[in-house]
Amino acid sequence: MRVKTEQRHLRALGIEATARSVRPHLREDPPLDPARIGVLVGRRGSPYQLFPDCRLTRRSTDPPLPADGIAAADALLHELADCVQDVRAGAG
Repeated sequence: MRVKTEQRHLRALGIEATARSVRPHLREDPPLDPARIGVLVGRRGSPYQLFPDCRLTRRSTDPPLPADGIAAADALLHELADCVQDVRAGAG
């Protein structure tokens, strides 16, 4: 249930997940900070890949692999939580 809640927080329409890779299906207006996503994707040896059509994928390459897709999705959501913009900061 926690995965579903965090998925909604990212405004993700869904998540495709296996033990080897996770791909969130994000709306056109996710609350993610592009600069933070750039740092996440740009790190040397990063498991993240950003495609030209704005698809984000996280591959599990380091042993041990997650037990299943739910564990892999949980790891992705946990890491993306640090990339969420504070949308309340602009309000007022």
